[in-house]
Amino acid sequence: MAVTATTPMSPQEVLERARALIVLNHPFYSVLLLNSRTRITTAIPTAAASANEILVNPDFYCKLNKKESIAVLLHEVLHMAFSHVTRRGNRNIVIVDPAGNAVTLWNISVDIVVNQTLTEGGYTLPKGCVEPEERYKGWSAEEVYEALEKQLKSSKNKGQTGKEMSGYKWVDDHIEGQSGPGEKKDDGKSGDGGKDGLSVKELSEAEKKESQQEWQATIEAAATAQRMSGKGALPAGVQKMLDELLNPKIPWDQLLPYLLTTYIPYDYSEVSYDRRLISQGIYVSDLSDTKAQVAVGIDTSGSISDDDIKQFLSEILGILNTRNVSSVRCMTCDAQVHEDEIVKIASDIPIKISGRGGTNFNPVFELLEETKPQLLVYITDGEGDYPKEAPSYPVLWVLSSHKSPGEPYYPPFGYVAYLDLE
Repeated sequence: MAVTATTPMSPQEVLERARALIVLNHPFYSVLLLNSRTRITTAIPTAAASANEILVNPDFYCKLNKKESIAVLLHEVLHMAFSHVTRRGNRNIVIVDPAGNAVTLWNISVDIVVNQTLTEGGYTLPKGCVEPEERYKGWSAEEVYEALEKQLKSSKNKGQTGKEMSGYKWVDDHIEGQSGPGEKKDDGKSGDGGKDGLSVKELSEAEKKESQQEWQATIEAAATAQRMSGKGALPAGVQKMLDELLNPKIPWDQLLPYLLTTYIPYDYSEVSYDRRLISQGIYVSDLSDTKAQVAVGIDTSGSISDDDIKQFLSEILGILNTRNVSSVRCMTCDAQVHEDEIVKIASDIPIKISGRGGTNFNPVFELLEETKPQLLVYITDGEGDYPKEAPSYPVLWVLSSHKSPGEPYYPPFGYVAYLDLE
């Protein structure tokens, strides 16, 4: 019997096969992929992700087996979905990989995070990729970058050249901006990008934020599709990145001004005019009497160290220096309220602190029922007994230890921000 030779699949057919298998079998990733554009181009050596599309080199992609072709698409779409191409900021350290390519430490960091997630999900990555490391399991890209930066600086301090980091291999590009086809020259050849070129539009900060918001909405839809599919929960690595994106750990000093502006606006109808200028026919509001009524709860339970207490107390000065806050009601509490002081200047901050028992947040809320503040800021590690119901005023929980929604001791109401202890 004659054997018919199998016709090799074209790059487009290989790409469409991988997309189809993902759409049919992977609900979460299918939503992400269906909301992204995919293009075959020789303008990049292997594969790449930009802010708006996935790029694959036809020669590279056709050499992959079926499982690897799927993993490459998932690798790139995760970069896009979690805004790795727009989150780099000023993380600009560059090293040289084994093949002599210049690659940023940020690219290595995001590859470690993404490849860890895919490996845990049972996907097969192509040879030569940045391999995940167990010590970075569960870390964010920013945390991995910081660790790699310290490792690089340590090697240089020891007189080394940094070659010990060259074991990190390079596979894909991360293009910061929106990509598109390059312009063709008059002779039919392309511009600087290769045979078919590659154009890149740099994004403004506003455009980066808009892109991140669009992908956030897509990720929420993808998570819903996974839950409704009955095909199991999200992979652990994806769930963690999802929590980080949808519930970012915001520093308290970035969130506080927003809350003060939102909940304690200036009420000009109740503000008197500056009498010194009335005689001249000039009416200017005198805001000296406009004061925010801010209360601060300080956790002094046994789980809080002396250094933590000092740091907590010092944050009161930061609140006093915030817009229109002239005084703070400072309340220290473990299982009961100990100190209850009005703080206007640094010398008013209580030095002698009582407590170090169990943690119960209820006493502070019960005492504030007598005179409700316009805002309560509660600084704690979060490990205590919360009130069963939210109060009528806004609450900002400033946590000294990072927690995510669903974890034990994550606040059941209010805003949540984070304090980076020194």
